[in-house]
Amino acid sequence: MMISCRRFTDLVASGELQEAGWLTRLQAGQHRWVCTRCRAFERNDRALDDILSAHRDRLQRPDDAPDQDGSAGPPG
Repeated sequence: MMISCRRFTDLVASGELQEAGWLTRLQAGQHRWVCTRCRAFERNDRALDDILSAHRDRLQRPDDAPDQDGSAGPPG
């Protein structure tokens, strides 16, 4: 039996999918395979995680540390 879109997005957004049992992961994989909207949701969720992680790293860096592109942080 396939899981619903709501269940899939809850699993992805909460991070529970990585720690779920094999049956839940299998059901999520089947759902992802047939549902284009949930595939897009998962792709967007990953992109948002990457953006937030980069922002968090930038906030935790001292102001005079260079960015990844080599430029200095904002003037103090």
